[in-house]
Amino acid sequence: MTDTNEIDITTRHTAEDYEKISQCIDVEIIEKLKTMQTEKRTISDNIIFLEWYFKGDMNLLNDNEKQRIFSFMTYATIEDPYCFLRIMLYIANTRRTDIQEIFYKVVIHFLGTMYPEVVMANLELFIKLGKKDDVLYFLQCQGITERVITWIKHKAKEDSDFQTLLDGKMIGRKIQRKVYYKPKLTKYHTWDKFLYKILDDATFNGITL
Repeated sequence: MTDTNEIDITTRHTAEDYEKISQCIDVEIIEKLKTMQTEKRTISDNIIFLEWYFKGDMNLLNDNEKQRIFSFMTYATIEDPYCFLRIMLYIANTRRTDIQEIFYKVVIHFLGTMYPEVVMANLELFIKLGKKDDVLYFLQCQGITERVITWIKHKAKEDSDFQTLLDGKMIGRKIQRKVYYKPKLTKYHTWDKFLYKILDDATFNGITL
């Protein structure tokens, strides 16, 4: 199995890197925003993002694939950031495979780079539903590194696990699963109903935008 802690693809991307990638899709985004302003739209881009995550055939080390990820995430956050965050919290609590772990790390880096204030406002919720060691993913987001360190120091006063991180060691605790439902990957599966189940799940309440 792949040791996801040894794959360090997120630290390659800064805000400037994302800006360069975004130039490739700026025109599409502008047109999409115009459409959103003139039409009553249902949730679609977040469904595409969710469905793509469960396909599990992503080549996350490929530059073209990483550009596709950026495109999917950009469209989804523009469409409905609240919905996107609930999907991310679902992933935080349910991811199991190596590729899902790497995917989560990539998206966290995107969020931390593009929406640092939203990430900091919801950091406690992400760690609560994920793993305590996940804070290391947030730590790699250059724009919020110092703030995350401060957060860890504060948490260490009430939770000795975080002092372990400050001592340079992994905590090693597993995710405390709260959610067990997942999509039925058949041609008859309706992704909108699965998304609404996530949106209605009280487990993911408490998001701050």
